[in-house]
Amino acid sequence: MSNERIEASLKRPATHPIKFPVPPSIRIPVGVNTGFTDAFPDADELLKLSMPGYSTSGNIAVVQMTVDCGGLCAHAEYVVLRKVGEQWQVVHRKVIWTS
Repeated sequence: MSNERIEASLKRPATHPIKFPVPPSIRIPVGVNTGFTDAFPDADELLKLSMPGYSTSGNIAVVQMTVDCGGLCAHAEYVVLRKVGEQWQVVHRKVIWTS
């Protein structure tokens, strides 16, 4: 699957947009109010990662990770990584928000 297809689906409006607040009986789809669910109807989750920010030494990086699993199932966190040899290892995770 191409990156262009994913990006296009997130920029396209949803076929059936959800208005907020959402009644309890309505399940909020993954990638709410975008064309993501239309383009990828079998997707259970949408994971978004930011571009990394690096320390001046270049051996520490921070990314923001957002997980959207539909309904009120979503969260975001900062992930701190340290480069050890040629590999990046997660050294800390900090939840920013959750629903």
